[in-house]
Amino acid sequence: MPPTPARLYELLIAAGFTQAQLDSITQSALGTGLSAITTSAEPAEMVLAVIRFAERYGLIRELTATVLTAGSDRPALQNVLLDDNMSLEDGRTTQETALNLVRLENKVERLSDRVSELANAVTSLTHIMQSGRQATPLNWNIIWIGFIVAALVGSGLFAIAAVK
Repeated sequence: MPPTPARLYELLIAAGFTQAQLDSITQSALGTGLSAITTSAEPAEMVLAVIRFAERYGLIRELTATVLTAGSDRPALQNVLLDDNMSLEDGRTTQETALNLVRLENKVERLSDRVSELANAVTSLTHIMQSGRQATPLNWNIIWIGFIVAALVGSGLFAIAAVK
């Protein structure tokens, strides 16, 4: 799903980049400095101007990728990405949060089982490949001689049957 300008706005605001960091991001993603895009000193206005610029030139994906890379270590940005505020201020009850935690644990358990199955399959495949390397190769000369002998015997039997 392509990133939307509204979602990108949420990411940039949550990341809380400084003006210098936002300038570096625009240089990297958009190929121009922040001063060429806006003269505003207000963070929200700077972010809107950057998003409009990216939208105008079809660079939303590039800007989003750069923002995600630059802010990957910021918890607020991660919370926006995961839609998980980790607090109960959004109206969820403790019981709902506990239920979500149980669901998450079950998903992790199933994923762990699948990883174990995959590891077993890789081990089996490795064993098969190694045993294949140790097997004696076919001697094609003997096989060809067998075909020739069979052809000669067959043609001899055919000749004997034709003579009678």
